[in-house]
Amino acid sequence: MTQLSPGQIGQAARLLADARRNRVPLDALPAACRPSSVAEGYAIQDALAEELGYELGGWFCACTNVEVQEKLGLGEPYSAPLFRHVILESPTAFPAGHFASTIVMECEFAFRLEKALAPRGRSYGREEVVDAVGTLHPSIEVVSGHFSNWLNQDISHTIADNGTDGALVYGPGLTHWCELDLPGTVVTLEINEEIIQRGTGANVLGDPVAAMVWLVNAVCDRGYTLSAGGFYNTGTATSMQVSVPGDRVVAHFEELGSVEVNLGA
Repeated sequence: MTQLSPGQIGQAARLLADARRNRVPLDALPAACRPSSVAEGYAIQDALAEELGYELGGWFCACTNVEVQEKLGLGEPYSAPLFRHVILESPTAFPAGHFASTIVMECEFAFRLEKALAPRGRSYGREEVVDAVGTLHPSIEVVSGHFSNWLNQDISHTIADNGTDGALVYGPGLTHWCELDLPGTVVTLEINEEIIQRGTGANVLGDPVAAMVWLVNAVCDRGYTLSAGGFYNTGTATSMQVSVPGDRVVAHFEELGSVEVNLGA
């Protein structure tokens, strides 16, 4: 339920769309169209996707770490669309100035579906979701918000800003991924050949597959279909890591593989 009118939701969406197109972050939304709840955040997110008109390439979820949820006052993760033009194969380089605000790197398990999953009258179970997955990929989500102080904003603004997305860079996928111990998979984040962070798949809602099942049902509950061939990433296995132009960033996922991002100097 939202207290914002359709006009106010549209105003917020247009301002966020302009911030993306112009790569000029907002200091804040006007008080009249500022979200104050998760529901209002999602309403603006939907309107933003419609305003931008970008082709959909998948979906992602975030806040799959229970400690982060508690910090933000959330009872579950959140979801947002993943646009096709920002889904890029590793290794990828971004030019200087491509992102207009603070850049954060996150190491994520990215599932690619071979079967579509559409809304229906009941939730999808784990076995059904696993059966629909074609490949699992190591990935880095390059996060950069469209508010100037996005790292410290309210969660409703994060959701409104399309979950604060930037780009998804993915490495080669595995078809036999079910044989891997995903919760026990060690993930390391390396910047300029120095290991900065370590984590495991257990940081992703206890198991990346559990996060994928949550995402499937959350997206279907919102009335959307998860398309075959789309990418669906499931939240970071490491902590958020600020990165700066000139960095070479590599994430290693043990048997799953590696993925690389280079930021222009």
